[in-house]
Amino acid sequence: MKNTNEANFQLMRFNILSTSLANQESSPFSSAYIYAWDAGVYPLFNDGADWHKPFNAQFKVTESEIDELSKLLDENWLAKKPITFYELEDHFDVKGTSYTNSNWERWKLITACRYMYLQELFDTDFWASLVENGKCPSEALSICRPFKLTDIYFM
Repeated sequence: MKNTNEANFQLMRFNILSTSLANQESSPFSSAYIYAWDAGVYPLFNDGADWHKPFNAQFKVTESEIDELSKLLDENWLAKKPITFYELEDHFDVKGTSYTNSNWERWKLITACRYMYLQELFDTDFWASLVENGKCPSEALSICRPFKLTDIYFM
């Protein structure tokens, strides 16, 4: 059954991404939703679309992981307590690109945060603190980059 679900996931991913590329001006999908499918992040905050719901296990960043991260970020945002990316890594016991004691890795934190940024969760000051120069790895700077359809990479 896993192979069937994976095949269906890849077909759905292809359909969503190719539809977005074919109809850039009138794509029915938000940038955040397109990015989530492209990057493998479960699009938890896209309730209007439900094409992702049968495929939680196929996303590289699962529903429970994006929920866990969003709750932590939301708590910090509501408390007006900015968090840096390195503090985020410390919280999840991620030590750079080579060591982790959790399900989280640097790339997962970056892609999950980018999805939430594109979904316009939290404010610009919060995101600016997260990716403050010197308090985040250089690859985390991509979190706050605008999304372009040319970023889509079929792999």
